Formats: sequence, structure tokens, C-alpha cells
Amino acid sequence: LYADWQAFTDKSIDAFKKYHCTFFTSFYNNPNDTESHAFNQRFRNSFGRDQFNTYPRYGMLGYDIANFFVRNMYVEGEDFAANIENLRSESIQNPMHFTHKNTWSGFINNAMMFVEYNSDGTISVKQL
Repeated sequence: LYADWQAFTDKSIDAFKKYHCTFFTSFYNNPNDTESHAFNQRFRNSFGRDQFNTYPRYGMLGYDIANFFVRNMYVEGEDFAANIENLRSESIQNPMHFTHKNTWSGFINNAMMFVEYNSDGTISVKQL
């Protein structure tokens, strides 16, 4: 899979930084992000354990999906589907930007981000 690099970050992070690597992905959990850290603590307190070490993190995926759909459906009401291309929501791991090709098709999440490992040790995440 194209996002396999995430599984090797712990072992390869020094090389990622040294060579200033940039990866594209539809999901990414920045371990240095305060919101991500807070989510992990709330998860541990609620369930008495850490999330499974998978990519994507399914606890965060569920949170991001619910955050997008529940919040926007509440705000938009019956206009939710008609306005979905303009809707945004803060996400921890999975950005969402849906498009609708035509009235006979479903919605497609075409959100993308670039994750850049900088030589100074920082990680830059840019969403498209």
C-alpha cells in the first residue's frame, strides 16, 4: 500500500529527516500534535488501553468520521448533501473533503495531505 511508510517511521525517522522526505497520504497521525496527544489520553482513560498500532488508527478514524458527519448534519440539516462539497471539519488524522460527480453517484473523499520530515526534527503537514 502507498502508506506503508507510516509503519516504518519509528525505525526510519532519522533517514526521513536526513533526506527531508515528503510523503502523500489520505491519513496521518502526527505524534507531536497536541490534539492527537490529548485524543490518545482520552482514549486510554475511556477504554483502559491504548489504540491498536494500526494505520490508520481506527479510533481516530471513527472520531473524525463522526465529527465530520454528525456535526455537519446537525448544522446543515436537510441541506447536508447539497452542501457537502463546501463542508469542512477539524480532523485529527483523516481530513475530509467530499465531491459529488453527479446525482447518480455517491460522494468521494478526495482529501489529501503531504507529510514532510524536516532536517530540524519538525514534521510539516499540509492538507490539500
